[in-house]
Amino acid sequence: MLEREKELLRAEQEARLLLEQGRRRLMFLADASGALTTSLRSQKMTLAGIPALAVPEIADICVTYTFGRGGVASDTVIAARDQELHDLVTEYEEHYGVPEGARHPLARLLSRGVPIMFSELHEPNLLLLAQEERQREILKRLSLTSYIAAPLVAAGRIIGAMTFATVDPENRFGEAELAVAVVLAHRAAVALDNARLFEESQRAQEELRAAATAKDEFLGLLSHELRSPITQIMSGVGILRTRHERLDDEDRKSVIADIDAECDRMYRMVENLLALGRLELGQEVPTEPVLTRIVVEKMAASFMKRKLDRVVTVETGEQLEPAAASPYYLELVIANLLSNADKYSPPDSPIEIQARQCGDSLEIAVLDRGPGIDPGEVEAIFDRFYRSDSTANKAAGVGLGLTVCKRLIEAQSGKVWARPREGGGLEVGVSLPVYGNGVD
Repeated sequence: MLEREKELLRAEQEARLLLEQGRRRLMFLADASGALTTSLRSQKMTLAGIPALAVPEIADICVTYTFGRGGVASDTVIAARDQELHDLVTEYEEHYGVPEGARHPLARLLSRGVPIMFSELHEPNLLLLAQEERQREILKRLSLTSYIAAPLVAAGRIIGAMTFATVDPENRFGEAELAVAVVLAHRAAVALDNARLFEESQRAQEELRAAATAKDEFLGLLSHELRSPITQIMSGVGILRTRHERLDDEDRKSVIADIDAECDRMYRMVENLLALGRLELGQEVPTEPVLTRIVVEKMAASFMKRKLDRVVTVETGEQLEPAAASPYYLELVIANLLSNADKYSPPDSPIEIQARQCGDSLEIAVLDRGPGIDPGEVEAIFDRFYRSDSTANKAAGVGLGLTVCKRLIEAQSGKVWARPREGGGLEVGVSLPVYGNGVD
């Protein structure tokens, strides 16, 4: 009878212990959930805090991994019961873990979303993993006794893994610990996904604010730039209307030339805006075989007809294959390049256009003898609204012409460049593929 009472007492004690352990696990999960959801943080901050939730409550070591596309290893965060363990695991991960940019083995093992548990780890089996003496030494010093790997699943996609390990022979994982690890990994994945969504919403808001600011600045700049030619046109028309009879032929021609120049300026501004708008809406630029020499000569003649005091020299190669381009947009690009050279170079200096074939590309370069640019500005001059401090006060404009050139040429599988000239001035050029070179 006494033996029976002892058995009942032991059973009661075990039941109480199990109940207490279950209560502690529930409290642990509740506290962990609270820590993961109390505030929205960045993914990096959220990830950094996850492993510490498991140590020492359910594990002696916890490592959280995140995977990029295709299961490629990304970030690794480590928590351990003491500094010695932390240092050993850190060294192991740095030297014997997964190489940067490589697919993580856990990504493959957990690809079905099913956790892995080894209730008992045996040192001889672990040492088989070692390929170097130092690696073997670290595994011996860690003396892992139990291991769990649980996938981090968010929006139906495995984004990483949490691993848990014990080093105490008296503390081995069982089904209860596995269940806790899986729940914790699930809540960690939700927290990471929420952090990702929060970061994306923050970025979207910042982009919207930046877009609104840019729009306001652009509208202010555009209204100013449009007001100038409109004012000049209205002024010229007013002079012709009220003083037509009193003007001699030279003054009359001068007023008409001013009106024509301002109309051309406004026309090009509108054309550039329309072209840029079409590209930003994602419209493709259809290409066809274009004879570069004919387009270059046509645009040079048209330009000199409007700019009677400006000389444009044209130099083209003898044999130029057709370029894969849009005739209309190529003309707009050359018009912008000529206009840019005209604005920034002395009126008595010639503008040069060179067209040549270089292998499978056709190149068109416009060269002037203006002030040129600093080598550090070579890329910046193609940015939207960019105006160099050294030349901004020399000519009017909104800084769209070269941006449109870059966008239009790149939409036709071409490239743009700019470089200072020896002796002063600037060369701005574009290249387009030869028609039939795999792009038509």
